[in-house]
Amino acid sequence: MPIVKAGYSIDYTSTNAIAAAAVCNGAAVAVAGNYLLVAAPVSAGTSGTRFFGTSEAQTVFQHTAAITAITASGVPAPGGVPIK
Repeated sequence: MPIVKAGYSIDYTSTNAIAAAAVCNGAAVAVAGNYLLVAAPVSAGTSGTRFFGTSEAQTVFQHTAAITAITASGVPAPGGVPIK
């Protein structure tokens, strides 16, 4: 479920589920793996004009179109510019 903050809808997806409780305190343990975090303007052109995305490649990209994927080698789709 996306979170809306400062005019952007922020959404996180992962190909790995949270592992079952594996420690004595009952806390769930996250499994390392692929994820995609994207931020899109709630109202494109009004609340924002850029789309953002990041993944386990640890680079934040910006683009004028929605970022829908980032490959394991760190290439965003449909494209994008790294934020430095």
